[in-house]
Amino acid sequence: ARELLEHSREVEADDDILRLEQDTHEATILLWQEQRTTEGRAVAREAVATATRVATRSGGARALDARARRAYIDALRLDYEAAVMEGDTEAMLRTAEAREAAARGLDLESYLTASLAVCLALRHNGRLGEAIARGRRVWDEARRSHLPRLVVDAGFWLARSLELKGDLIDAEAVVGEASEVAARAGDVPRARHRIARVASSIAFQRGRPRVALRRLEATEEPNEHQRIMLHGDLALWYGRLDGPAGAASVLEQISKGQACADAVGCKRCEAELL
Repeated sequence: ARELLEHSREVEADDDILRLEQDTHEATILLWQEQRTTEGRAVAREAVATATRVATRSGGARALDARARRAYIDALRLDYEAAVMEGDTEAMLRTAEAREAAARGLDLESYLTASLAVCLALRHNGRLGEAIARGRRVWDEARRSHLPRLVVDAGFWLARSLELKGDLIDAEAVVGEASEVAARAGDVPRARHRIARVASSIAFQRGRPRVALRRLEATEEPNEHQRIMLHGDLALWYGRLDGPAGAASVLEQISKGQACADAVGCKRCEAELL
């Protein structure tokens, strides 16, 4: 990805949108591929500022042509993801709603993806009922329209919200279907954990805790950011299932999770671990 980005930057073109796209890709690589969170946030802020200027010059996001509007929406996505990492719930909701408004009228998948971000922002702002209703609309439309990546994303967030509400039977059905789609189409998360995390959590609570623990123990996670709460979940369930006998395992997992959090620098994941 970085090699291709550098080739793109070698092109001499007086194109503000191209430069915005390049900066957005740069920030995405830093944040999600290279785990250089602090640098990624800085580049993301610059990209968002550029996108805002472009939209303002044109009279607003809806006045942009399709290519410029997609570049603007991608920059807003970065702004939203930086707010997620920083735990700024008000900024999450504000940016998610702006992104959804800008995506209205583009292709269905772009609009539904933006709408799903509003679902998460609502939940983080304590509006769980609204989050579930919105998540279910995206889930239903993604399945009806055969959008497998979005089915996995929506299934993750809807199941997680239903789990928080205590509706575990419905959550289990949703995450089961999403897991089947992920097995066929892949599960490449961005600003969320893999579908296996919520599937394991629900399995623990639905009466198969040792099976779920073995599945969690066997999980190989190459992404350091994702490993923070893999260790956190293992610590939690060693403590719940083994009691005092699991103390050494709990402490080991917390230590490993903290090492990942220190390396990545994500405040939100570190707070969840703590």
